[in-house]
Amino acid sequence: MWKDQVLSEPVVPYEERRRRIEADPLPENIGALIDKAAEAAGDQLLWNFFDSGETITTPAPAVLGRNPDAIDGHTPVKLPSPGREVSRTHALVDVDDAGRLIVTDHGSSNGTYVDGQALSPHTPTIIAASARLQLGDTTVQLQSRTGREQPSTQG
Repeated sequence: MWKDQVLSEPVVPYEERRRRIEADPLPENIGALIDKAAEAAGDQLLWNFFDSGETITTPAPAVLGRNPDAIDGHTPVKLPSPGREVSRTHALVDVDDAGRLIVTDHGSSNGTYVDGQALSPHTPTIIAASARLQLGDTTVQLQSRTGREQPSTQG
């Protein structure tokens, strides 16, 4: 039984675990490693452009947040949130068969805004490729990398 097993390591307090995680930087080539893995898997890709100028490429679909869990096959993407205003699991990003970006606020505490307009929680919304998303204290711009031109959201 598992309760008869003895832990080989002492329990580390939450604050210490958090400090260790924040002190452990990602490898310099993390973007290239993610790109290579996503391309090998044949997944559609997203480009994420942050206010910091950082660019991250991830497989689609993605779940954005401060520390998101994978949800229904969505790749977790951690967003920087200096003021901790991004929810743990903030929003979902999907790419439909036509290559359009679809963003869904996941019931976040501080909301998701597209070019200044609030999204209704749990309501998928098609966004333009040039749209700026505000998630708490983080701004991100997304583009699909599917080899298809981003269609207009105008009907």
